[in-house]
Amino acid sequence: MKSSVLLLLVAFFSVNGVRAQPAALPKDGVAYSVGGTLTIKSASGETVRVIKTTPPIGSFAISPDGKSVVFAPLGPEHNGGPLYLLSLATGEAKRLIHVPVYTKREVYADPDFSPDGDEVIFAIHAQPRGDAVMSAGPFAILNLRTGIVRELPSTINIDGYGAAYGASPRWSPGGGKLFLNLESDFALTTPSGEHLQDTSDWTAGEGDTFAVDWLGSGCILYIGGKDWKSAEEQPAKVLQLSTHQTESLDKVLGLAPAQVTNLIAFSPAIRVRKVGGNLVVETNSGSWSVADADEHPNVRVFSTWTDAQVPAICR
Repeated sequence: MKSSVLLLLVAFFSVNGVRAQPAALPKDGVAYSVGGTLTIKSASGETVRVIKTTPPIGSFAISPDGKSVVFAPLGPEHNGGPLYLLSLATGEAKRLIHVPVYTKREVYADPDFSPDGDEVIFAIHAQPRGDAVMSAGPFAILNLRTGIVRELPSTINIDGYGAAYGASPRWSPGGGKLFLNLESDFALTTPSGEHLQDTSDWTAGEGDTFAVDWLGSGCILYIGGKDWKSAEEQPAKVLQLSTHQTESLDKVLGLAPAQVTNLIAFSPAIRVRKVGGNLVVETNSGSWSVADADEHPNVRVFSTWTDAQVPAICR
C-alpha cells in the first residue's frame, strides 16, 4: 500500500489472488476501540470487522453511510493527535488538516460526523499532553468536501475565561443542534457555533455532568454526580430541551435503574455500559460483553430506529 502514514492490517481478504470487498456494515451494531484496535460487531455480537492501524485508533466516528471512519490516534497520556479518514472499502487513509487551526502544537480528538456525512466536528487541544488548563482548546468543524476548517466562535473564549477543555461533541439526529461536553458540564450550540447555551441551570444540584448521546432531537442523555466517579455510578438521566425538565432514563424507558447505570453509549435499540473492566452490550434480543476494555473506552453505537421508539417528549 502506498501510504506510509497508515497501514490497514485487517479489513479485507483475498480469494484466488483477487482482493474481495469487505462485507457491508450491519444496520445495527457496536464499534469499539480497545488497545488501538477497532472492532465492529453486529447487535447480536457477531464480529464483522477487526481493524488495526498505524497509528492505533483512539477516538473515532463511523460515517452515516458506513463507508468510512474518521479517527484520532490512541496514545498514553495523550490528548489526541492528527485526524485521519479511513475508507472501509479500500483500507486507504488520508490525513486531514495540515495547517494549524488554533496553536502550533494542537491535537484533535473525539470526532463526530454530521447526519449528512459532509462535515466532522471535533475537539481541539492546545497541546498533546497536559492538564485541562494547559491543553484547553475550542471545537471546530471540518468540511470533508472542501477541506475548510472553522472554529466554533462561542467556544474560543467562554465567559471570558478562554477555551474550555472540550470533549465528545455530538450532532443531533436532525443536524440542527450540537451538544458539547466542557470541563465539568455540557452546553448546546448550532453548527454556526455563534452562541453557546449553558445547561448547568437545568441540571442544578447535580455537580459534574457529562452528556452521553441524543434521544431523538428533543432530549439529551447525561450522567451527573458530585464528581465523575459518582456520576458514572448513577442511572443516566434525560434532559428535555423544550421544558428543561430532567427525569431518570430508567423511568422514561421503563427499565431497571441498573440497566442505565455506567452508560457510555446509547441508541433506542442498543445500550453499552462499562461494568468493572468489561463492556456490556444490551439489546432488545439479548446481551453480550467485551472483556478487558480500556479504562476510558471509545465506543459508538449505530442502529436504525423509528420515531415510535423515541418517547413522545423527545421527538
